[in-house]
Amino acid sequence: KGAIPELRKFRRLFVKLKIRQDGLLIFQKAWTRSGEISLKVPVEVRPHQPHWFEFRLNASFTPARAGCGDDSRELGMIVSEVRLTS
Repeated sequence: KGAIPELRKFRRLFVKLKIRQDGLLIFQKAWTRSGEISLKVPVEVRPHQPHWFEFRLNASFTPARAGCGDDSRELGMIVSEVRLTS
């Protein structure tokens, strides 16, 4: 679960998310509107083995540079919950 921030405010036409599991692309999606999101991404998990997940966006923004506050962190989207279920 999460949210896409106001794209036009940060001069972005879209935000694209790619998710990789153990180096392989398992999901990608682009959003052109801001708002809350909820994703279900199927994953294959082998018991008792470590797995590596990478979440990558096409671009980030800095609210301070965009004139929207003092926050100087590089941000992209809001992630409020990540769950692995079987």
